Amino acid sequence: MTDPLDLGLAAQAASVRSGAITSERLVAAALERIRRRDPEIHAFVHVAADAALATARDRDRKKGGGPLHGVPVAVKEVFDVAGWPCPWGTPIHKDRVPARDAPVVKRLKDAGAVIVGNAVSTEYAIARPGPTVNPRDRTRTPGGSSSGPAAAVAAGMVPLALGSQTIGSIVRPSLYCGVFGLKPTRGAVDPAGNMILSEHLDHVGPIARGVDDIALAFGVLAKSPPEGEGPARLRVVNALGPFQSRVEEGTRVALERAKDAFGKAGVTVEETTLPATFAGAWDDLQILLRFGIARHHGQDRDRAGDLMSERVRELIDSGRAIGEKEHAAALS
Repeated sequence: MTDPLDLGLAAQAASVRSGAITSERLVAAALERIRRRDPEIHAFVHVAADAALATARDRDRKKGGGPLHGVPVAVKEVFDVAGWPCPWGTPIHKDRVPARDAPVVKRLKDAGAVIVGNAVSTEYAIARPGPTVNPRDRTRTPGGSSSGPAAAVAAGMVPLALGSQTIGSIVRPSLYCGVFGLKPTRGAVDPAGNMILSEHLDHVGPIARGVDDIALAFGVLAKSPPEGEGPARLRVVNALGPFQSRVEEGTRVALERAKDAFGKAGVTVEETTLPATFAGAWDDLQILLRFGIARHHGQDRDRAGDLMSERVRELIDSGRAIGEKEHAAALS
């Protein structure tokens, strides 16, 4: 018999909905797996076992509910969860306890999810790694900054975790840990209540074990309707450009296999060459990132810089040297 914890998000939700398992049993099993596995994986900052079980019992009493009714999930420690420690991956904010839930956390709860704990982020979601290891190979990095969320899903502790991304912080750890992550279209998911690095770059998205589970989670998290229009048809672009020479052979081979797979599935892959000016995109991104972290976290540098990594101090110091005109030019 399949362990229900080894099922994906949609299957776990269906099992609770059908009565095959109660939310209390499912959440209790998740907490037990966290108790056994997390001392080695270090995916969680905080586990609220008693509160999660109480919520699960309430879900069982009410029955029915939303699309995630009774399912255990985790959220990255950069999201506000009322009454829980949300320290942003830094000892500077170890005592930070928000008074209210971030809108995306409220959406998860309104959909019936049972949040079992906060998962590890790297420092300020940009720098010093946390203690999390990769469940697939503990000699390798889980990636960052959503290291805890990706590891928690990969280790089978939860079927869904909420992550954040400024540059590659959802897709990278998801890839490293062998799970799926989505960086949604900008504006599709409300970023309020998520620690800000750059309001122009920050995104919120799900990490799960399969594409169908990602779609289910995105339907819960997304604004209704999302801002802007979706694509009229599926298009896949193979973009060649200034960074092509830096791609490793293994990555190149994987991309060719992906192109072949899309072709066999009947999807046309369009090839395009990015202009030489695209090489400057990384420089513009650095301006936006450094300006943002200086604006939003410079006070932490002033009051407790000795508790920061050298990397964060350098980002803030360089960001303070960026003027409004340079920032505006990087946005244009």
